[in-house]
Amino acid sequence: MDNETATSLSVRPADEADIDAIGRINQTVQRLHAELEPELFKAVTDEVEVSAYFAAQLSAPQHQFRVAEIDGLIAGYVWFEKQETADTPFTFPTRRFYVHHIAVDTAARRRGVASALLRNIEAEARAEGITKLVLATWATNQVAQAFFTSQSFRPFILMLQKNFV
Repeated sequence: MDNETATSLSVRPADEADIDAIGRINQTVQRLHAELEPELFKAVTDEVEVSAYFAAQLSAPQHQFRVAEIDGLIAGYVWFEKQETADTPFTFPTRRFYVHHIAVDTAARRRGVASALLRNIEAEARAEGITKLVLATWATNQVAQAFFTSQSFRPFILMLQKNFV
């Protein structure tokens, strides 16, 4: 993907034909996660296994994928889930979209791909009367945190971990 020749950026629902591209783009994020959290993430994944996993998620009704294309080539994807919780004695019912993954091809970075993907699912959430878009990012991933902050995401929960033998 050439930064100088891109003329169009569009977002559309993903289908099974997009699984290989999603898996390819995911490799970059997987490697980053393995660098940031090597005790949790595998540095090397099996391409067939990853494709089968994404295909299963794509077919699950609560999970949705969108792909961003630049000049007809897939440049990024977002995987999100519509979550609804019931009223409990402790909490009010909640409806939200939870972003499991958002990833952009290395060659397409800093071209508005991730922003376009987020705008797309935000518009879909609004159309369904949902007013929350939620995601998690690693405490050590400063680049992602800066991007999400620029997109008006704000911390609302802090997760702590203690490692011991």
